Amino acid sequence: MMQFHSKISLLLLLCLMHFCIEAKGTEHEDEPLVTLDMRQAPVQKVLAEITRQTGVTFSYESSLIKHLPAVDITMTDKPLSYCLRILLQKLPVEYIQTGKYIILKKKQKTVVISGFVRDKASSESLIGASIYDAESTGGQPAMQTVSSV
Repeated sequence: MMQFHSKISLLLLLCLMHFCIEAKGTEHEDEPLVTLDMRQAPVQKVLAEITRQTGVTFSYESSLIKHLPAVDITMTDKPLSYCLRILLQKLPVEYIQTGKYIILKKKQKTVVISGFVRDKASSESLIGASIYDAESTGGQPAMQTVSSV
């Protein structure tokens, strides 16, 4: 009886492994493939070539890519998402894809602020204080550790 369960377990394991291998091979199956071999090309020219090969439409403010440095990019039959990741990885640009439309936008900067929030008059730590950024009109609760000495 034990051998029967072992054989069933082995068979199930083999089936699962086969399914995983098949699924991995199809992860970019629906994406158009891109082939590029461009040296010192303006980003706008690279985007135009990607559009020509794939039919996607790029949407962006012209000022976003106007001053970007020329790029070198070489790839053969790579999925569109891979191509975009390689193209934009060192540039201050990120993208969002919705169907056949790709929206380019400026990468968001992440800033970490640390310190203490204290009452101006008494210098007492203010528990539960919030920090407000007037430029982005956003705020986050201050994270604070209060220790007694």
